[in-house]
Amino acid sequence: MLRHSLPVPNIKYDVASNLPSYMTGGAHSIKPYEEPSCGACTNFQRSSCSSAVLSIPYKSTTRILHSDAQHRQYRIMEQLPSCALNCLARAAIAADCGLTDISCACGSKVYFNSATSCVTVACSVREALYTQNQTSALCHVEPYTDRRFVPVIIAFFILTLIVVLLRIASRVVSQAKFWYDDYFNFAAFVATSVYTLNDISLSNDGFGVDLWAVPQGNIDYILINFLVGSVLYLTSRALVRISIILFYLRIFGTTSAKAIIMWTLAVVVSLFFGALFPIIFQCSPVSYTWLRWDGTHQGQCINFRIFIWAITSIAIAVDFWIVIVAYRLVAPLHLPLKKKIMVSAMFATGLLTIAISIARLPYIDQFTVTKNPTIDWVPITLWSALENFVGVICACLPSLPALLKSRLRSKTLNTSGDRSILGSQSAKVGGHEIGSLKYAPIYEMETVHGQTSHIYQGGGNGPVGSPHRTHNFGDPGSKTP
Repeated sequence: MLRHSLPVPNIKYDVASNLPSYMTGGAHSIKPYEEPSCGACTNFQRSSCSSAVLSIPYKSTTRILHSDAQHRQYRIMEQLPSCALNCLARAAIAADCGLTDISCACGSKVYFNSATSCVTVACSVREALYTQNQTSALCHVEPYTDRRFVPVIIAFFILTLIVVLLRIASRVVSQAKFWYDDYFNFAAFVATSVYTLNDISLSNDGFGVDLWAVPQGNIDYILINFLVGSVLYLTSRALVRISIILFYLRIFGTTSAKAIIMWTLAVVVSLFFGALFPIIFQCSPVSYTWLRWDGTHQGQCINFRIFIWAITSIAIAVDFWIVIVAYRLVAPLHLPLKKKIMVSAMFATGLLTIAISIARLPYIDQFTVTKNPTIDWVPITLWSALENFVGVICACLPSLPALLKSRLRSKTLNTSGDRSILGSQSAKVGGHEIGSLKYAPIYEMETVHGQTSHIYQGGGNGPVGSPHRTHNFGDPGSKTP
Protein backbone atom coordinates (compact mmCIF):
# COMPACT_ATOMS: atom_id res chain seq x y z
CA MET A 1 0.00 0.00 0.00
CA LEU A 2 -4.64 -9.24 4.42
CA ARG A 3 -2.69 -10.00 1.33
CA HIS A 4 -4.07 -13.34 0.25
CA SER A 5 -7.25 -11.89 -1.16
CA LEU A 6 -5.43 -9.74 -3.72
CA PRO A 7 -7.14 -10.45 -7.06
CA VAL A 8 -3.99 -10.56 -9.17
CA PRO A 9 -2.42 -13.68 -10.63
CA ASN A 10 -0.70 -15.91 -8.12
CA ILE A 11 1.02 -18.12 -10.71
CA LYS A 12 -2.04 -20.11 -11.72
CA TYR A 13 -1.83 -21.98 -14.98
CA ASP A 14 -4.23 -22.07 -17.86
CA VAL A 15 -5.43 -25.61 -18.57
CA ALA A 16 -5.05 -25.28 -22.33
CA SER A 17 -1.54 -23.93 -22.49
CA ASN A 18 -0.02 -24.51 -19.05
CA LEU A 19 0.95 -20.84 -19.01
CA PRO A 20 -0.03 -18.34 -16.30
CA SER A 21 -3.69 -17.59 -16.98
CA TYR A 22 -3.27 -13.83 -17.37
CA MET A 23 -0.70 -14.39 -20.14
CA THR A 24 -3.07 -16.37 -22.34
CA GLY A 25 -5.92 -13.97 -23.04
CA GLY A 26 -6.84 -10.35 -23.55
CA ALA A 27 -5.40 -7.57 -25.59
CA HIS A 28 -2.06 -7.68 -23.79
CA SER A 29 -1.50 -11.43 -23.72
CA ILE A 30 1.56 -13.03 -25.28
CA LYS A 31 0.51 -15.46 -27.97
CA PRO A 32 2.07 -18.95 -28.19
CA TYR A 33 5.38 -19.11 -30.02
CA GLU A 34 5.59 -15.31 -30.26
CA GLU A 35 9.05 -13.97 -29.51
CA PRO A 36 9.25 -10.22 -28.85
CA SER A 37 12.26 -8.56 -30.39
CA CYS A 38 15.18 -8.17 -28.04
CA GLY A 39 16.68 -4.84 -27.12
CA ALA A 40 18.93 -3.30 -24.50
CA CYS A 41 17.47 -1.51 -21.50
CA THR A 42 18.19 2.17 -21.04
CA ASN A 43 19.56 3.24 -17.68
CA PHE A 44 16.08 4.15 -16.42
CA GLN A 45 14.44 0.97 -17.67
CA ARG A 46 17.30 -1.23 -16.60
CA SER A 47 16.66 -0.21 -12.99
CA SER A 48 13.08 -1.39 -13.41
CA CYS A 49 14.07 -4.82 -14.66
CA SER A 50 17.16 -5.38 -12.57
CA SER A 51 15.32 -7.09 -9.76
CA ALA A 52 16.05 -10.76 -9.35
CA VAL A 53 15.17 -12.88 -12.39
CA LEU A 54 14.78 -16.48 -11.27
CA SER A 55 15.48 -18.53 -14.36
CA ILE A 56 15.70 -22.16 -15.43
CA PRO A 57 17.73 -23.87 -18.17
CA TYR A 58 16.34 -24.16 -21.66
CA LYS A 59 15.38 -27.61 -22.89
CA SER A 60 17.01 -27.34 -26.27
CA THR A 61 15.56 -29.37 -29.15
CA THR A 62 14.17 -32.40 -27.37
CA ARG A 63 10.44 -32.84 -27.97
CA ILE A 64 9.97 -36.20 -26.25
CA LEU A 65 7.78 -35.55 -23.25
CA HIS A 66 8.45 -38.10 -20.54
CA SER A 67 6.16 -36.54 -17.95
CA ASP A 68 3.70 -33.74 -17.28
CA ALA A 69 6.47 -31.77 -15.59
CA GLN A 70 8.64 -31.95 -18.70
CA HIS A 71 5.69 -30.96 -20.86
CA ARG A 72 5.00 -27.99 -18.63
CA GLN A 73 8.69 -27.00 -18.70
CA TYR A 74 8.85 -27.28 -22.46
CA ARG A 75 5.75 -25.15 -23.05
CA ILE A 76 6.95 -22.39 -20.73
CA MET A 77 10.46 -22.37 -22.17
CA GLU A 78 9.05 -22.26 -25.67
CA GLN A 79 7.42 -18.90 -24.85
CA LEU A 80 10.57 -17.20 -23.60
CA PRO A 81 12.27 -14.64 -25.88
CA SER A 82 15.48 -15.72 -27.55
CA CYS A 83 17.53 -13.16 -25.63
CA ALA A 84 16.47 -14.85 -22.37
CA LEU A 85 17.07 -18.38 -23.72
CA ASN A 86 20.67 -17.54 -24.52
CA CYS A 87 21.17 -16.16 -21.03
CA LEU A 88 19.66 -19.25 -19.41
CA ALA A 89 21.88 -21.56 -21.41
CA ARG A 90 24.98 -19.64 -20.30
CA ALA A 91 23.74 -19.61 -16.70
CA ALA A 92 23.27 -23.40 -16.81
CA ILE A 93 26.87 -23.86 -17.94
CA ALA A 94 28.19 -21.41 -15.31
CA ALA A 95 26.28 -23.19 -12.52
CA ASP A 96 27.13 -26.68 -13.83
CA CYS A 97 23.43 -27.55 -14.03
CA GLY A 98 21.98 -29.95 -16.54
CA LEU A 99 19.80 -28.42 -19.25
CA THR A 100 16.73 -30.13 -17.81
CA ASP A 101 17.64 -29.96 -14.12
CA ILE A 102 15.04 -27.51 -12.79
CA SER A 103 15.84 -28.12 -9.12
CA CYS A 104 19.49 -27.26 -9.72
CA ALA A 105 18.62 -24.08 -11.59
CA CYS A 106 16.10 -22.91 -9.00
CA GLY A 107 18.45 -23.56 -6.07
CA SER A 108 21.73 -22.30 -7.51
CA LYS A 109 22.89 -18.82 -6.54
CA VAL A 110 25.45 -18.88 -9.35
CA TYR A 111 22.73 -19.65 -11.87
CA PHE A 112 20.52 -16.96 -10.33
CA ASN A 113 23.17 -14.22 -10.53
CA SER A 114 24.35 -15.17 -14.01
CA ALA A 115 20.85 -15.29 -15.49
CA THR A 116 19.79 -12.04 -13.82
CA SER A 117 22.76 -9.96 -14.96
CA CYS A 118 22.55 -11.34 -18.50
CA VAL A 119 18.78 -10.88 -18.96
CA THR A 120 18.94 -7.36 -17.54
CA VAL A 121 21.41 -6.31 -20.24
CA ALA A 122 20.33 -8.43 -23.18
CA CYS A 123 16.52 -8.12 -22.95
CA SER A 124 14.04 -5.30 -22.90
CA VAL A 125 12.07 -4.51 -19.76
CA ARG A 126 8.97 -6.31 -21.00
CA GLU A 127 11.01 -9.38 -21.95
CA ALA A 128 12.85 -9.39 -18.62
CA LEU A 129 9.61 -9.11 -16.62
CA TYR A 130 7.96 -11.84 -18.67
CA THR A 131 10.99 -14.11 -18.24
CA GLN A 132 10.95 -13.59 -14.48
CA ASN A 133 7.23 -14.29 -14.34
CA GLN A 134 7.52 -17.56 -16.27
CA THR A 135 10.61 -18.89 -14.54
CA SER A 136 9.23 -17.93 -11.13
CA ALA A 137 6.21 -20.08 -11.94
CA LEU A 138 8.43 -23.09 -12.61
CA CYS A 139 10.42 -22.49 -9.44
CA HIS A 140 7.21 -21.97 -7.43
CA VAL A 141 8.24 -18.45 -6.37
CA GLU A 142 5.29 -16.39 -5.17
CA PRO A 143 5.27 -12.61 -5.70
CA TYR A 144 5.60 -10.37 -2.67
CA THR A 145 2.38 -8.55 -1.87
CA ASP A 146 1.74 -5.59 0.44
CA ARG A 147 -1.85 -4.51 1.00
CA ARG A 148 -1.43 -3.09 4.49
CA PHE A 149 -2.54 0.31 3.27
CA VAL A 150 -6.07 -0.84 2.37
CA PRO A 151 -7.55 -1.54 5.87
CA VAL A 152 -5.66 1.38 7.40
CA ILE A 153 -6.94 4.03 4.99
CA ILE A 154 -10.45 2.58 5.15
CA ALA A 155 -10.38 2.95 8.95
CA PHE A 156 -9.16 6.55 8.72
CA PHE A 157 -11.75 7.32 6.05
CA ILE A 158 -14.52 6.21 8.43
CA LEU A 159 -13.01 8.17 11.34
CA THR A 160 -12.66 11.33 9.22
CA LEU A 161 -16.20 10.98 7.90
CA ILE A 162 -17.51 10.86 11.48
CA VAL A 163 -15.56 13.99 12.44
CA VAL A 164 -16.77 15.89 9.36
CA LEU A 165 -20.37 14.94 10.14
CA LEU A 166 -19.86 16.17 13.72
CA ARG A 167 -18.61 19.47 12.33
CA ILE A 168 -21.78 19.79 10.27
CA ALA A 169 -23.90 18.87 13.31
CA SER A 170 -22.07 21.50 15.36
CA ARG A 171 -22.99 24.19 12.86
CA VAL A 172 -26.61 23.08 12.71
CA VAL A 173 -27.14 22.65 16.46
CA SER A 174 -25.52 25.99 17.32
CA GLN A 175 -27.41 27.67 14.46
CA ALA A 176 -24.13 28.99 13.09
CA LYS A 177 -23.67 29.96 9.50
CA PHE A 178 -21.50 27.84 7.25
CA TRP A 179 -18.60 29.86 5.95
CA TYR A 180 -15.74 29.42 3.49
CA ASP A 181 -13.54 27.54 5.97
CA ASP A 182 -16.29 24.90 6.21
CA TYR A 183 -16.64 24.60 2.45
CA PHE A 184 -12.90 24.22 1.88
CA ASN A 185 -12.71 21.58 4.59
CA PHE A 186 -15.55 19.61 3.03
CA ALA A 187 -13.85 19.88 -0.38
CA ALA A 188 -10.62 18.59 1.16
CA PHE A 189 -12.47 15.59 2.55
CA VAL A 190 -13.97 14.84 -0.88
CA ALA A 191 -10.55 15.08 -2.56
CA THR A 192 -9.00 12.81 0.08
CA SER A 193 -11.83 10.30 -0.28
CA VAL A 194 -11.38 10.13 -4.05
CA TYR A 195 -7.63 9.74 -3.53
CA THR A 196 -8.31 6.84 -1.16
CA LEU A 197 -10.77 5.12 -3.49
CA ASN A 198 -8.23 5.45 -6.29
CA ASP A 199 -5.58 3.66 -4.19
CA ILE A 200 -7.95 0.86 -3.24
CA SER A 201 -8.99 0.45 -6.87
CA LEU A 202 -5.36 0.21 -7.99
CA SER A 203 -4.78 -2.59 -5.50
CA ASN A 204 -7.19 -4.67 -7.59
CA ASP A 205 -5.05 -4.07 -10.68
CA GLY A 206 -1.71 -5.07 -9.18
CA PHE A 207 -0.64 -2.15 -6.98
CA GLY A 208 0.96 -3.70 -3.91
CA VAL A 209 2.39 -6.69 -5.84
CA ASP A 210 5.84 -7.31 -7.33
CA LEU A 211 6.02 -5.68 -10.75
CA TRP A 212 6.91 -8.94 -12.51
CA ALA A 213 3.64 -10.51 -11.32
CA VAL A 214 1.47 -7.62 -12.58
CA PRO A 215 -0.14 -8.08 -16.03
CA GLN A 216 1.88 -5.83 -18.29
CA GLY A 217 -1.28 -4.32 -19.68
CA ASN A 218 -2.06 -2.99 -16.19
CA ILE A 219 1.23 -1.19 -15.59
CA ASP A 220 0.40 1.84 -17.74
CA TYR A 221 -2.99 2.08 -16.05
CA ILE A 222 -1.44 1.97 -12.56
CA LEU A 223 1.09 4.68 -13.42
CA ILE A 224 -1.55 6.98 -14.94
CA ASN A 225 -3.79 6.65 -11.90
CA PHE A 226 -0.87 7.19 -9.57
CA LEU A 227 -0.26 10.51 -11.31
CA VAL A 228 -3.95 11.34 -10.80
CA GLY A 229 -3.57 10.37 -7.14
CA SER A 230 -0.61 12.74 -6.78
CA VAL A 231 -2.73 15.61 -8.06
CA LEU A 232 -5.53 14.70 -5.64
CA TYR A 233 -3.04 14.55 -2.76
CA LEU A 234 -1.69 18.04 -3.53
CA THR A 235 -5.22 19.40 -3.92
CA SER A 236 -6.39 17.97 -0.60
CA ARG A 237 -3.39 19.31 1.30
CA ALA A 238 -3.90 22.78 -0.17
CA LEU A 239 -7.62 22.77 0.66
CA VAL A 240 -6.92 21.77 4.28
CA ARG A 241 -4.37 24.57 4.68
CA ILE A 242 -6.73 27.12 3.16
CA SER A 243 -9.55 25.93 5.43
CA ILE A 244 -7.40 26.47 8.52
CA ILE A 245 -6.24 29.90 7.36
CA LEU A 246 -9.82 30.99 6.64
CA PHE A 247 -10.73 29.84 10.13
CA TYR A 248 -8.04 32.19 11.47
CA LEU A 249 -9.53 34.98 9.38
CA ARG A 250 -12.92 34.16 10.82
CA ILE A 251 -11.95 34.62 14.45
CA PHE A 252 -9.00 37.04 14.35
CA GLY A 253 -10.34 40.16 12.70
CA THR A 254 -7.86 42.92 13.58
CA THR A 255 -6.09 44.72 10.77
CA SER A 256 -2.66 43.39 11.74
CA ALA A 257 -4.00 39.84 12.03
CA LYS A 258 -5.65 40.08 8.62
CA ALA A 259 -2.37 41.10 7.02
CA ILE A 260 -0.50 38.08 8.40
CA ILE A 261 -3.34 35.74 7.52
CA MET A 262 -3.70 37.00 3.95
CA TRP A 263 0.04 36.75 3.32
CA THR A 264 -0.01 33.19 4.65
CA LEU A 265 -2.93 32.39 2.35
CA ALA A 266 -0.99 33.75 -0.63
CA VAL A 267 2.00 31.55 0.23
CA VAL A 268 -0.21 28.44 0.48
CA VAL A 269 -1.85 29.09 -2.89
CA SER A 270 1.53 29.75 -4.50
CA LEU A 271 2.91 26.53 -3.03
CA PHE A 272 -0.01 24.57 -4.46
CA PHE A 273 0.39 25.80 -8.03
CA GLY A 274 4.19 25.67 -7.72
CA ALA A 275 3.91 21.93 -7.01
CA LEU A 276 0.91 21.07 -9.19
CA PHE A 277 2.25 22.02 -12.61
CA PRO A 278 5.68 20.35 -12.22
CA ILE A 279 3.91 17.17 -11.04
CA ILE A 280 1.63 17.10 -14.08
CA PHE A 281 4.27 18.17 -16.58
CA GLN A 282 7.25 16.36 -15.06
CA CYS A 283 7.91 14.71 -18.41
CA SER A 284 7.70 15.88 -21.99
CA PRO A 285 5.51 14.65 -23.53
CA VAL A 286 3.22 14.17 -20.52
CA SER A 287 2.43 10.60 -21.57
CA TYR A 288 6.10 9.72 -21.15
CA THR A 289 5.44 9.83 -17.37
CA TRP A 290 3.57 6.51 -17.55
CA LEU A 291 5.04 5.06 -20.76
CA ARG A 292 8.77 5.31 -20.14
CA TRP A 293 8.98 2.21 -17.95
CA ASP A 294 9.26 -0.21 -20.90
CA GLY A 295 12.07 1.61 -22.76
CA THR A 296 10.26 1.84 -26.09
CA HIS A 297 9.26 5.52 -25.88
CA GLN A 298 11.18 8.78 -26.17
CA GLY A 299 10.96 11.79 -23.86
CA GLN A 300 12.61 13.88 -21.16
CA CYS A 301 11.82 14.34 -17.47
CA ILE A 302 12.87 16.67 -14.68
CA ASN A 303 14.97 15.45 -11.77
CA PHE A 304 11.96 14.23 -9.83
CA ARG A 305 13.90 13.27 -6.71
CA ILE A 306 15.29 16.80 -6.19
CA PHE A 307 11.91 18.34 -6.93
CA ILE A 308 10.04 16.17 -4.41
CA TRP A 309 12.60 16.82 -1.69
CA ALA A 310 12.41 20.58 -2.33
CA ILE A 311 8.61 20.85 -2.42
CA THR A 312 8.19 18.59 0.62
CA SER A 313 10.65 20.63 2.67
CA ILE A 314 8.89 23.88 1.75
CA ALA A 315 5.48 22.35 2.57
CA ILE A 316 6.63 21.30 6.05
CA ALA A 317 8.03 24.80 6.67
CA VAL A 318 4.69 26.34 5.61
CA ASP A 319 2.79 24.00 7.95
CA PHE A 320 5.03 25.07 10.83
CA TRP A 321 4.38 28.71 9.95
CA ILE A 322 0.59 28.16 9.99
CA VAL A 323 0.85 26.81 13.56
CA ILE A 324 3.14 29.69 14.58
CA VAL A 325 0.66 32.23 13.20
CA ALA A 326 -2.04 30.82 15.49
CA TYR A 327 0.20 31.20 18.55
CA ARG A 328 1.18 34.74 17.56
CA LEU A 329 -2.47 35.71 17.31
CA VAL A 330 -3.48 34.06 20.59
CA ALA A 331 -0.50 35.26 22.68
CA PRO A 332 -1.52 38.96 22.94
CA LEU A 333 -5.04 38.12 24.12
CA HIS A 334 -5.82 39.04 27.75
CA LEU A 335 -7.04 35.61 28.74
CA PRO A 336 -6.30 33.55 31.83
CA LEU A 337 -3.38 31.19 31.38
CA LYS A 338 -5.70 28.18 31.53
CA LYS A 339 -7.75 29.55 28.66
CA LYS A 340 -4.69 30.36 26.57
CA ILE A 341 -3.36 26.84 27.07
CA MET A 342 -6.71 25.41 26.02
CA VAL A 343 -6.87 27.48 22.83
CA SER A 344 -3.19 26.87 22.02
CA ALA A 345 -3.61 23.12 22.47
CA MET A 346 -6.49 23.19 20.03
CA PHE A 347 -4.34 24.87 17.39
CA ALA A 348 -1.42 22.58 18.20
CA THR A 349 -3.28 19.62 16.75
CA GLY A 350 -1.86 20.80 13.44
CA LEU A 351 1.49 19.46 14.65
CA LEU A 352 0.13 15.94 14.10
CA THR A 353 -0.05 16.59 10.38
CA ILE A 354 3.51 17.91 10.42
CA ALA A 355 4.67 14.79 12.26
CA ILE A 356 3.16 12.58 9.55
CA SER A 357 4.79 14.72 6.84
CA ILE A 358 8.14 14.16 8.51
CA ALA A 359 7.44 10.43 8.79
CA ARG A 360 7.06 10.34 4.98
CA LEU A 361 10.56 11.70 4.37
CA PRO A 362 12.45 8.36 4.54
CA TYR A 363 10.31 7.02 1.69
CA ILE A 364 10.96 9.83 -0.80
CA ASP A 365 14.03 8.19 -2.32
CA GLN A 366 12.23 4.87 -2.49
CA PHE A 367 9.38 6.64 -4.29
CA THR A 368 11.47 8.62 -6.78
CA VAL A 369 14.19 6.06 -7.57
CA THR A 370 12.56 2.65 -7.67
CA LYS A 371 13.17 -0.73 -9.25
CA ASN A 372 9.77 -2.06 -8.25
CA PRO A 373 7.22 0.79 -8.17
CA THR A 374 4.13 -1.33 -7.50
CA ILE A 375 5.73 -2.33 -4.17
CA ASP A 376 8.04 0.59 -3.39
CA TRP A 377 5.26 3.17 -3.69
CA VAL A 378 3.05 1.52 -1.07
CA PRO A 379 4.59 3.17 2.07
CA ILE A 380 4.43 6.73 0.75
CA THR A 381 0.89 6.10 -0.47
CA LEU A 382 -0.15 5.07 3.02
CA TRP A 383 1.55 8.01 4.75
CA SER A 384 0.11 10.48 2.23
CA ALA A 385 -3.42 9.22 2.86
CA LEU A 386 -2.93 9.48 6.64
CA GLU A 387 -1.52 13.00 6.25
CA ASN A 388 -4.61 14.14 4.37
CA PHE A 389 -7.10 12.47 6.71
CA VAL A 390 -5.43 13.80 9.85
CA GLY A 391 -5.29 17.25 8.27
CA VAL A 392 -9.05 17.24 7.68
CA ILE A 393 -9.67 16.02 11.24
CA CYS A 394 -7.44 18.71 12.79
CA ALA A 395 -9.22 21.41 10.79
CA CYS A 396 -12.55 20.20 12.22
CA LEU A 397 -11.55 20.05 15.89
CA PRO A 398 -12.10 23.75 16.76
CA SER A 399 -15.75 23.38 15.71
CA LEU A 400 -16.55 20.39 17.90
CA PRO A 401 -16.60 22.03 21.38
CA ALA A 402 -19.64 24.05 20.30
CA LEU A 403 -21.57 20.83 19.82
CA LEU A 404 -20.66 19.59 23.30
CA LYS A 405 -21.43 22.95 24.92
CA SER A 406 -24.76 23.11 23.14
CA ARG A 407 -25.69 19.71 24.57
CA LEU A 408 -24.58 20.70 28.08
CA ARG A 409 -26.37 24.03 27.84
CA SER A 410 -29.58 22.36 26.74
CA LYS A 411 -29.38 19.91 29.63
CA THR A 412 -28.70 22.70 32.15
CA LEU A 413 -31.58 24.82 30.90
CA ASN A 414 -33.92 21.90 31.10
CA THR A 415 -33.04 21.33 34.76
CA SER A 416 -32.67 24.91 36.04
CA GLY A 417 -34.44 27.09 33.55
CA ASP A 418 -31.78 29.78 34.18
CA ARG A 419 -30.72 31.14 30.80
CA SER A 420 -29.13 34.38 31.97
CA ILE A 421 -26.14 32.83 33.70
CA LEU A 422 -25.06 30.80 30.71
CA GLY A 423 -25.62 33.78 28.50
CA SER A 424 -23.12 35.88 30.42
CA GLN A 425 -20.41 33.30 31.02
CA SER A 426 -18.38 33.50 27.84
CA ALA A 427 -14.95 34.68 26.81
CA LYS A 428 -14.67 35.60 23.17
CA VAL A 429 -12.09 36.07 20.45
CA GLY A 430 -13.50 37.91 17.48
CA GLY A 431 -17.02 36.98 18.52
CA HIS A 432 -16.20 33.34 19.31
CA GLU A 433 -16.60 31.69 22.66
CA ILE A 434 -13.34 30.76 24.34
CA GLY A 435 -14.23 29.95 27.91
CA SER A 436 -16.98 29.83 30.46
CA LEU A 437 -16.08 32.58 32.97
CA LYS A 438 -17.12 36.22 33.23
CA TYR A 439 -14.92 38.64 31.34
CA ALA A 440 -14.91 42.42 31.01
CA PRO A 441 -14.21 44.00 27.61
CA ILE A 442 -10.62 45.19 27.23
CA TYR A 443 -10.53 46.04 23.53
CA GLU A 444 -12.54 45.71 20.38
CA MET A 445 -11.68 43.97 17.14
CA GLU A 446 -13.44 44.18 13.81
CA THR A 447 -14.66 40.84 12.47
CA VAL A 448 -14.59 39.74 8.83
CA HIS A 449 -18.32 40.28 8.71
CA GLY A 450 -17.96 43.99 9.47
CA GLN A 451 -19.27 43.63 13.00
CA THR A 452 -17.59 44.72 16.22
CA SER A 453 -16.81 42.12 18.84
CA HIS A 454 -14.90 42.17 22.10
CA ILE A 455 -12.24 40.32 24.02
CA TYR A 456 -13.45 39.76 27.57
CA GLN A 457 -11.33 39.65 30.69
CA GLY A 458 -12.28 38.15 34.04
CA GLY A 459 -13.85 40.43 36.59
CA GLY A 460 -17.04 41.72 35.06
CA ASN A 461 -19.78 41.38 32.52
CA GLY A 462 -19.97 42.65 28.97
CA PRO A 463 -21.56 46.02 28.28
CA VAL A 464 -25.32 46.08 28.75
CA GLY A 465 -27.16 46.16 25.47
CA SER A 466 -23.99 45.48 23.46
CA PRO A 467 -25.01 45.10 19.82
CA HIS A 468 -22.50 42.40 18.97
CA ARG A 469 -23.66 38.80 18.72
CA THR A 470 -22.12 36.11 20.90
CA HIS A 471 -20.73 33.01 19.22
CA ASN A 472 -19.36 29.67 20.15
CA PHE A 473 -15.68 29.26 19.40
CA GLY A 474 -15.44 28.79 15.67
CA ASP A 475 -19.15 29.37 15.11
CA PRO A 476 -20.02 32.86 13.85
CA GLY A 477 -23.70 33.49 13.82
CA SER A 478 -24.68 31.29 16.78
CA LYS A 479 -26.85 33.04 19.30
CA THR A 480 -26.58 32.65 23.04
CA PRO A 481 -30.05 32.36 24.56
